[in-house]
Amino acid sequence: MSNHFKENFSYRTRTMYKLLNIVVENELNLKSIQFKSRYLVKKLQENQVVGNAYTEFEIVPYEHLWELIINMLKYNELRSF
Repeated sequence: MSNHFKENFSYRTRTMYKLLNIVVENELNLKSIQFKSRYLVKKLQENQVVGNAYTEFEIVPYEHLWELIINMLKYNELRSF
């Protein structure tokens, strides 16, 4: 991550990347992902985009993307039974 995300890169984007990395590292295990991502999800919610609209542009807010990912994991977990 440090090779590609430089200092001027968005805090929210780095946080979302870390959340996605948690998904991969935990091999789609929903309980483990939810437990390990609590802190980052809270940080993402605390750091809303404010101010200049051109400094950071999220077509779909990261909170919504994370919610979609969690819902897909829940669906896949239910489907596997």
